[in-house]
Amino acid sequence: MRQSMPAGEAAAGLARLWLGRALKAAGGLRSGKDAQALHDLRTSLRRLRVVLAAYRGQLGPAAARPLRRRLQKVSRMTGPARDAQVWAAWLRGGGAPCHITSRLIIHLGAVSEHCRKEFLRQGLPELKAAARGLKERLERVRPGTEPFAEAARRAAAKAAVELDCSLAAARRGGTPAQSHAARIKVKRLRYILEPCPGTKALAKRLRGLQELLGRLHDAQQLMTCAVPPASEPARQEALRLEAELRRGWLRSGKAGRLARACLEWAFRPISS
Repeated sequence: MRQSMPAGEAAAGLARLWLGRALKAAGGLRSGKDAQALHDLRTSLRRLRVVLAAYRGQLGPAAARPLRRRLQKVSRMTGPARDAQVWAAWLRGGGAPCHITSRLIIHLGAVSEHCRKEFLRQGLPELKAAARGLKERLERVRPGTEPFAEAARRAAAKAAVELDCSLAAARRGGTPAQSHAARIKVKRLRYILEPCPGTKALAKRLRGLQELLGRLHDAQQLMTCAVPPASEPARQEALRLEAELRRGWLRSGKAGRLARACLEWAFRPISS
């Protein structure tokens, strides 16, 4: 992404990129044989929504709140299938094997398949309708005079401040909801930074924190299944990951320093 490109043009280009990838991944769900399709769909939709929210001033009607909420609704339709896939994989790899967990894995596979079919029936038409409207609006986006580099740094600064506040709340409280909120903020900041030059190291560190928070969230969710052969190992894993998060990232100040490093990048003079 050329940093001198007009912000409106660049943001519209990023939105088209992730919309196209989301539609391609959604098409891959039809056969049920593409194991990566669901993950690609969710990631593409998430990145698209971040672009629309971060650059709504440049995108105008293309980033209107009703459209972003519609895309969020589509994304949420994929949640049950994603959870079933992740939990089944966790049980196969880390849960204590027994006839109960084996039956649970089979059940989760059936749930995932049912959710895939439901998404094709309800979610895919909704996504295609939203995509048509978004494409039309993106065609009318004005390039503007502000360089993309300036708009990106302003968006990154806002996201870094929000992440720092979210991490502070997680450090004080440590509830699952606070950890999950921090994970969302980490993703948002990382997705804003990645198209910008000179952010590879920051994005890599953000991804490490994001993955830890993601594993913690999955373990905490699996604890609620109330099947002791699965829930007890998940509880132990959640305790281990929470300790790693607090010791390695929160109490040590590592997470806060990362958020501030991103903020410093955002305010660094743009090289010509």
